[in-house]
Amino acid sequence: LVLVQRWTGWVWLGNVVTGLILVTACLLGLPVVVWSGKPLRYLLEGLFGVEGRFAAEHIRSSPRRAAAVVIILSAGLGAVLLFASLGRSFEGTYLRVDTLAYRVPIIATSLYREGGYVEAPIEGRIRDELLAVPGVAAAVGERQREWTYGGKSIAVRAFDREYFLEERFSRWELLSRAFPDALERVGRGEAVLVTENLAARSGVEAGAEIRLETAGGETGLLVAGLTSNLAFASSGGAVIMSRDRYSALWRDPMVNRLHVAVKAGADAEAVRREIARRFGERYKLRILSGPQIVAHYAGEVRRAFRPQYVAAVAALLIVLLGVGDSLAARVMERLRQFGVMRGVGVRRRSLSAVVVSEAGGLSMAGVVLAVVGGSTLGWFWTDVQFPAVVGYVLSLYFPYGFAGAALGAGVLACLAGSVIPSYVAAGVVVRDALREE
Repeated sequence: LVLVQRWTGWVWLGNVVTGLILVTACLLGLPVVVWSGKPLRYLLEGLFGVEGRFAAEHIRSSPRRAAAVVIILSAGLGAVLLFASLGRSFEGTYLRVDTLAYRVPIIATSLYREGGYVEAPIEGRIRDELLAVPGVAAAVGERQREWTYGGKSIAVRAFDREYFLEERFSRWELLSRAFPDALERVGRGEAVLVTENLAARSGVEAGAEIRLETAGGETGLLVAGLTSNLAFASSGGAVIMSRDRYSALWRDPMVNRLHVAVKAGADAEAVRREIARRFGERYKLRILSGPQIVAHYAGEVRRAFRPQYVAAVAALLIVLLGVGDSLAARVMERLRQFGVMRGVGVRRRSLSAVVVSEAGGLSMAGVVLAVVGGSTLGWFWTDVQFPAVVGYVLSLYFPYGFAGAALGAGVLACLAGSVIPSYVAAGVVVRDALREE
């Protein structure tokens, strides 16, 4: 099913696969409890002594009740890992590909915006004026334009020739089967590059022709290669070409950004101030650096995924309440057993330790199942379903730090959920527990 969904891009099939993964994870709850019986016994006995051994026996004697606790914990933490994987993968992929695209110390853009996040166009001739500023080694114009292809919105990105040939402006990641001289051809205006999300949606490959409606009519453009650069230009993908070719096809000399490289030994900050002094007010320019642009949009990505922390807290609260309820039910079922233990001299503290160690053992089993289920869902959504739903192609970046903290918090929530049931077990009255014997 995963292979079919990857090939077809059917969103509904991805939702079916997601449901199957969730159902499978829940069905594994009971087998995990049964299979972990002996390891949990040795582990709990080693950690808690006799109380741990009793706890392991309680888990073994009622595996279905124990499985309910494991499923609650694994479902909550699995959801946290899924959203954390998506957020970290989106941010990590963005930082990787846009760090490649914005390498210069100075980028000049308009103060104003059009279409939400795209800077308003400015006169392309400003590029020539920038070259006269002391300390400026080279400048490249960039034009961004929203267009349509195959009935869906895409981006057209155009750069001056140097952008494709000089690594001080950009480093290109070309995917397999790209022409050996792909960047040279694109720089000369003989071919274009397409992003991998556009290629995945349209089936375009290196050597094929992509046809776009331009200001001069329908035009066929040779595809020299696929690239992961500028992957977030548009969810529908992007066509990347030289600005000379773009200007001829669209009859548009404007630019949205000017990438400025400074001479060796020059003070980039001093050059930036001089550009701002000469052109900032006259052309209403904002002068930034490549890292500043990347950091700005990375911050936007983090804000977009900030609700995952609210979801994590909600999941932990559900774990706390669900585990507490399940453990309380298990304690009520064994009140008579706890009464017998108290009758033969077992201390109240030991009875509490039995319940707490039982919660600890179940939390370990739940964490294992959460890691397996959450990681599987995180991989599937990052690699397959998210590109089908949204359009962006992501690389998987597992959130190790956040995942460790979330799993630790899940274990603590499980232990916290055992506090009231352990208090009930410790407070059992022998006479009442054994009254019906």
